Amino acid sequence: MPRSYELLAEKQVVGILADFLKGSLKEYRFEERLHVSPSEGPEVWEYIREDEIISLSLDDSAGSQTETRLNLESETDIADFYDVLSRAIVSFHSAYIKKMLLSIPDDAERRRIMDQLK
Repeated sequence: MPRSYELLAEKQVVGILADFLKGSLKEYRFEERLHVSPSEGPEVWEYIREDEIISLSLDDSAGSQTETRLNLESETDIADFYDVLSRAIVSFHSAYIKKMLLSIPDDAERRRIMDQLK
């Protein structure tokens, strides 16, 4: 059964999430097999693990001028497809929450806020 995930969001956000997805794919032992970056059309990466293939694409022609469409998909049933996606999303959010919290100069206030998030 094919699996897919699609997100249309601000270009910068999608680009950063794509980097986290690439890292997650590597953590799940997928290796980059192909990267195509044409002057027009979507940028595409293809990752392989044994006989499993996942493609990741970024399409700037979708949505408004400030948006990009991210597609993550597999033609076959990959059991941990959503685990790969979840790890990337959690890592993305953790990194930016941590960055925002570290910008609070008062250590006690920062710890108080972090305790509230648990």
